[in-house]
Order: sequence, then structure tokens, then C-alpha cells
Amino acid sequence: TDWAGANVEYRDATASFARPLPTRQMFPGSMPSEPDSEKGARYARGYGTAMAWSFWSCAWQHAIISAAGHPTEARAALETYERGLADTQYQLFFPDNDGTFQQKVVSPARLGDLAKMKSVYDTDCSWYRSQTGA
Repeated sequence: TDWAGANVEYRDATASFARPLPTRQMFPGSMPSEPDSEKGARYARGYGTAMAWSFWSCAWQHAIISAAGHPTEARAALETYERGLADTQYQLFFPDNDGTFQQKVVSPARLGDLAKMKSVYDTDCSWYRSQTGA
């Protein structure tokens, strides 16, 4: 499909998203604008839904990182995030078949070490940051 079709898919996915976002967070009304360098590109089926899951993941990573120093809040955010990571829909787009993400990012966060999560957030969440100012 084209960008417009992928954006419709994104909007449909966010309208009935199966997992909550952190408090006071909302999905943007549209995916990021199509870059000029990709004008006319074709997007695979599921791209819009994957973008919704990406935003969701970044929102929870931000919530976990922001809760550093508040163990109860951080634990609750991490538990919600882990439930979403285990969701079959999430796994469809971002499989962690060998458990690498769980082992290298989530497990250390459970022990209070947020360095890897912060690195993933800094690398993968530019769209989320541009939408939220986070």
C-alpha cells in the first residue's frame, strides 16, 4: 500500500489499541509524514500497525526511564510494558524469539539498570520524542 493506506491502517490500529498508554499519553493522529526521499514508496501490510506498537513501546520506555528513583512507579510501568511485549500482536511485528531484548534490556531494567533501555529509547524513539517533547 502507499503511505496514505499505511496511515489508515495506523489510525485503525490506534482507535482500538489493545494495550494502554501511560497516563496522559495519546497516540498521534497520524504516522510521521512520508519523507520526500520515500515519496511513492510502497509499505507492507502491517506497517501502520507496527508504527502504533512502536509508539506504544517508546511511551512505556519513557515512562520507565522517567520513573527512575521511584521504585513503585517504575515497577508498575515495567510490568505493564512486559505484558505488552508478550502480546502476540506485538510479537508479530517485533519478535524476540531468542530473548535477546528481554535479556539485555528488560531484565537489567528490572534490577534498576536502565542504561540499555535508555540507549534503545535514544536510538529508536525519535518519532515518539518529536510528538511528545520527551
